[in-house]
Amino acid sequence: MIKTLFFGRTKKYRKDAKYFIGCYIEFLEVKADNEARVSTGRSISGMIQDFLGEIPRGSGYMPDTVSAVMDRLAPIPVDFLAAASMMSHLQEEQIAALCLVERYLGKRTMIDKREVFLPAQEDVFRLAGLPPVEYIEHYRTGIDKLNAELGRLLA
Repeated sequence: MIKTLFFGRTKKYRKDAKYFIGCYIEFLEVKADNEARVSTGRSISGMIQDFLGEIPRGSGYMPDTVSAVMDRLAPIPVDFLAAASMMSHLQEEQIAALCLVERYLGKRTMIDKREVFLPAQEDVFRLAGLPPVEYIEHYRTGIDKLNAELGRLLA
């Protein structure tokens, strides 16, 4: 059933929607990596986070410059930012429905430290923990809103 709804009404939008959903997933991964880089180690940004905005005096610590912290962060491509902007107009359930299909349907993945293959849409429903009717409704409304955003972006 999802295959017939998959990524919108026209061929152009299907391709673009799939691309931007993939970009959004990558955006989330880059964002998480950058947040981990900023908050780990004895960097100035890590100290600010650890000490709630106050860097302790007299610790003998020479903080990194802001530019050194920024150099360690992965750049975020423009398409990733555009995808995040488009997806911000969707509800959380709709984003989850779109991302689960793109990330897992028909692909091998690691879940709970096991490699699994999710060949069927029923596997994705089970992974989402939602009944099929509810999941498909989130997917339909999400893809319609994403296509509307794409229409504005690509017009």
